[in-house]
Amino acid sequence: MVGALTARTAGRRPLLTALAAAFLLSGCAVFDPEETPSPPPSPVISGIRGTVLLGPTCEGATRADACTEPYAARLIILDADGTPVGEASSGADGLFEIVLPPGVYTIQPVPPEGDALFPVAFPVSVVVGEEEWTEVGIDYDTGIR
Repeated sequence: MVGALTARTAGRRPLLTALAAAFLLSGCAVFDPEETPSPPPSPVISGIRGTVLLGPTCEGATRADACTEPYAARLIILDADGTPVGEASSGADGLFEIVLPPGVYTIQPVPPEGDALFPVAFPVSVVVGEEEWTEVGIDYDTGIR
C-alpha cells in the first residue's frame, strides 16, 4: 500500500516543488509558528481611583443625612519616601483616577487658595497592589456644624 502511494505521488513531486517555488517567489511567506514572534504582553495598569466629597454642606447634618456633595479638588500623590510622584484632580462629579505602579502612597489634598481655613482634608495612606485599582474616598470638611 505504501509503495502504491509513493508511486502515485512520485510523478507529482516536480509539480509540487514548482508550486511551492512559485508561491515563495510571489512574495508570500510560508507560515512557520516557530518563527512567528508572540505579541508583546499588554501593559498591566494599576493605580488609585476615588471620590472627593465636601461636607457637611447644610447645618444640622446627621449620619443618616450627611449633606455631602461631590467636590472638585487637587490631590498630590506622594510615594513612601514623601516624594511627589503625581497629581490628580477630581472633576465636578468628585471622581479622580491616577495610574501608579504597585506601592505605598499618601494622597495629600491641596488646601484652598488664600487664607481660608475650610474646606480642609487630611492625608490618606493607600496601598496599590499589582494589577489592581485601589478605591479611596477623600472627605473635605466645610467646618459647618
